[in-house]
Amino acid sequence: MRFLKNKVSKALQRLQGTKTLRQQEVKQSYNEPSPVSTSRVTRSSPANSQTKSALASPSTKHTKTSKNLVKNYGRAMAAFALLPISKKHLDKLLKEKNLTPEEFKDFMEKHKDSINGISTLRSLILVERNDSEKLILCKKVFQEISIIFIKFYSVNWIFDSKIGNKIEHLKCRCKMLRRIRVPEHFTYLKT
Repeated sequence: MRFLKNKVSKALQRLQGTKTLRQQEVKQSYNEPSPVSTSRVTRSSPANSQTKSALASPSTKHTKTSKNLVKNYGRAMAAFALLPISKKHLDKLLKEKNLTPEEFKDFMEKHKDSINGISTLRSLILVERNDSEKLILCKKVFQEISIIFIKFYSVNWIFDSKIGNKIEHLKCRCKMLRRIRVPEHFTYLKT
């Protein structure tokens, strides 16, 4: 019992000692400016330059973010289409469309690295007049597997990946889903 009392009393002494040191530092900082604080104000830090650039051109940051969002989602959907997790979904879709898994896999491997933004992702989903029958079927399967990815797997992908702005990706999840469902209107992501 005496051991615990000694520990508590020493901890209180340390705590009071640090409080008095902190109070002295605060009083000193209010009374006279220290040379360290003035050098911090005059020196330009990377954080200050980032906030200045963000204030100077918000539209540039906005377009960059939306481009990266579409690029990240597009590449994740393409990677998901090739993963073994999607096999149970793909088997059902491929049977409905009368496609072989090899044909779809070749289509995805050919186009997965080319996704750089809205236009390239849209071209992988949007069916055009001059597309062949197999290409149309592959695009429809990719569209449906992308919808499945966004609905059921995208949240896990967002939080398990190295993405920096996770909240933005979550906010745009429903917008991406709507645009994947109707690719004719997929011309922009944010307003």
